[in-house]
Formats: sequence, structure tokens, C-alpha cells
Amino acid sequence: DMPDVEQKCSPSGCKVLVTNMKDSSCSSYCARTGRACVAAFEEVDETCGVKEVRICDQTYDDTSDLICECAPSEADPAQVGGSSTSASTPSWELVWSDEFDGHQVDRSK
Repeated sequence: DMPDVEQKCSPSGCKVLVTNMKDSSCSSYCARTGRACVAAFEEVDETCGVKEVRICDQTYDDTSDLICECAPSEADPAQVGGSSTSASTPSWELVWSDEFDGHQVDRSK
């Protein structure tokens, strides 16, 4: 769970309205939960409404609330289709250009 959440601003819970953010950054907030900051915003009247875009790693002394959007956590079951299994990592395979016809790889070559 993410600390100091006043309101969830996205279904995933990765974008949240956070309290106690005076002289703190969204980067440091997200890092407390092992995540990276994706975006930061100034909120409108204690809501998830965006007043202005802010910078993830900058601190602000003009507000105590910020909307912070953190990257999903690999270990967070809510981010992995609701199950406790980890997401599969896509694998890449290098092929010669003559093996690819624009739609699929011809493995007979």
C-alpha cells in the first residue's frame, strides 16, 4: 500500500493524490514504495483534477498535496491481472531479414 494517499486517481492505484508533500517530491514518494515516478501534478481543490503539470524530482513549498503517478510494481497483484503470478516478460528473437516476410518468421530457412 502507498502511504499518505488522500484519494486514488486511477483504477490501478498508481496515480494518487498524496498529502504531506511539502518540500517533498513525487520521485521520493514513489521510491518509498520501490517504484519510479511517471508524472507529477498540482491538484485542483483536494481532488484528482489537474491544475498544472509538475516535475517528478522537484520539491515544492507552495503546496502540501500533489498528484503522483508511480510506475506499477512488479510485485503488486493488482497490476498483474488480479492474480499473484508475475507478468511474463516478452522475449525477443533476432532473425535474418530474409526469414521475415513482413508478417511472420519463416522458420524453414
